[in-house]
Amino acid sequence: MEKSGKCSVCGKEKRLIGRRMCCACYHRERRRGKLGARPQESFIVPVDFTPMAFLLEELQKRAGAELREIGPQILWELNKNMGAGLGT
Repeated sequence: MEKSGKCSVCGKEKRLIGRRMCCACYHRERRRGKLGARPQESFIVPVDFTPMAFLLEELQKRAGAELREIGPQILWELNKNMGAGLGT
């Protein structure tokens, strides 16, 4: 799927290979490390720990021990306990 057009970096009319960049600019940006993963949309799930406040405290302790934020810790615990991705 070759596409020609104006490169978004150098502005020259060339064959574009990715992210609207010519081959030279694309590989230059890749070598510089500027072509990382694209930002992902945030995924927010509101959780009410009122009925089980002790559970939130326990998760906060585990998150501190694992050097994680509370959000990723909750997701990690859910994945571990629900067996997500194991095909069960």
